Amino acid sequence: MNRTIILNKIIETYGFEKYLEIGVCNPATNFNKIHCPIKHGVDNGLEYRKNPVKYPMTSDEFFTRLNHGDLDIAKNYKWDVIFIDGLHTAEQVERDVKNAIKHIKRKGFIVLHDCNPPTFEHQTEANNGGAWNGTVWKAWLKFREQYKSCTIDCDWGVGIMTTKLEQTDIKITDDYNAFDKDRKSLLNLIEPSQFEHWIEKAY
Repeated sequence: MNRTIILNKIIETYGFEKYLEIGVCNPATNFNKIHCPIKHGVDNGLEYRKNPVKYPMTSDEFFTRLNHGDLDIAKNYKWDVIFIDGLHTAEQVERDVKNAIKHIKRKGFIVLHDCNPPTFEHQTEANNGGAWNGTVWKAWLKFREQYKSCTIDCDWGVGIMTTKLEQTDIKITDDYNAFDKDRKSLLNLIEPSQFEHWIEKAY
């Protein structure tokens, strides 16, 4: 199981029609495989000479322009599913999720990639080459504390967040060693085999 399968299952289960992806990079990896009638992609295109997405900009610029009515999308537009896989730093991810919350439909889903880094080296703030999850987990815990959510234990940790407020008693930490010792509880880490049942009961 991976992010694409998870996203498509969410869309299929709820009959969703509107999908936004932050951090498309190569559309062939995920974006083009998403089965949804209306799809929007955002990426600053650093990896490409010619950016292959419709909105070639940073997520900050995208949401700023959207909120100001400077895009070809209504500034109050809301998506059913928003997938965040952009810059993997806690600060940026927190901004992306906060912006996504303003533009997600009631009973929609915000999905994050790279929530479960397997080692300290995977979660450094800077990308030193190779597999890099960054500090997504630090931002993810802040939202895990407030919203009904879980993390699927596959594909570097796929976090799924509903719009349903659900206070948890997790102790937020930004220390990797503390996170590592209690990651199952902190992330509400579930097996891929539990995913479909969780999604069906999410609302």
